[in-house]
Amino acid sequence: MSKKQNKANPGIFVKVEDCRDRHQKIEMAMFGEDGRGGMVKDIGDIKNYMESHKESGRGWKQFGYTLLSGTIIAIVVLVLSHI
Repeated sequence: MSKKQNKANPGIFVKVEDCRDRHQKIEMAMFGEDGRGGMVKDIGDIKNYMESHKESGRGWKQFGYTLLSGTIIAIVVLVLSHI
């Protein structure tokens, strides 16, 4: 048995089996049964989804800025041509 470091109550021991069980549960939640799932995969999927939608929205934003700047230039040219 390994001794748990607790200054308030130094007489508490943790069984190695309990520690392994808890560690195994944490690894299962993070990585899944085969190491390719769990929370790590879920976060990666969310990140990839957000990046792909961020890039698709960027095209519309650039198109809007281009349209707006073209309109402003056309108005300036029209005003200057009448002077």
